[in-house]
Amino acid sequence: MVVGFRRGALLDVLGLIGSLLLHIAVQLPAIRAGLAERIWRAAGPTEGLSRRGVLIAAGAGVALVAASTVGQVIPALQPVALLAPRQLRRGPLGVPVNRTALAAGVIRQAQSPQYRLSVHGPKLIVLTLPELAAEPTVQVALPIACVEGWSIQAHWRGIRLLDLVRRAGGTASSRVVVHSLERGSAYSSSQISGSQLRHAVLATHLNGSRLDLDHGYPIRLIAPDRAGVLQTKWLTRIEVH
Repeated sequence: MVVGFRRGALLDVLGLIGSLLLHIAVQLPAIRAGLAERIWRAAGPTEGLSRRGVLIAAGAGVALVAASTVGQVIPALQPVALLAPRQLRRGPLGVPVNRTALAAGVIRQAQSPQYRLSVHGPKLIVLTLPELAAEPTVQVALPIACVEGWSIQAHWRGIRLLDLVRRAGGTASSRVVVHSLERGSAYSSSQISGSQLRHAVLATHLNGSRLDLDHGYPIRLIAPDRAGVLQTKWLTRIEVH
């Protein structure tokens, strides 16, 4: 799964590079003519910085920005990722956080002793925190891939979602909707089906420790080949269709 994700990211990068090279090839005559000229300063036709110099300066600036942000996706370059909005392993349990429990407004509900996870299908299942802790668990290694451009591999432990779907009367062909304690945002619910459903886990642990509140405590969705925004946190309700 991780290999597939990395291969997809590589293909995206290669596609971007190919598009850039095609654009340069089309504009090459204009570029060559421009490089042969001088830029005139506003005060008059005194010799100023050449167009080649402008391009070199611009390229150096782009390279500097790239070098100071690429550590967001390449662990070896993390020490120089000074401009990266998220740096790998700088977050609770060694995983970055985009949206905190405070920003989501779920701290009180997620920590309440009255918390329940309900699964709605032909049969209704309602689980308390002790009952969730007593459920059989599996362990998986899956990355979190964020739309901000970073990804990090992590180890998760939790309940296989399909097990609860089947107990509620669903099957591997069901369409499942998961809902968060958070309300009124793009993060508050998501759908899952097909191969993602068959491999999805309702995670209670991350990297060997109980989920941090900012990572979705008491329970969150984690599944392969899925953007981070769809790995719904702070689950409270599951619908089986």
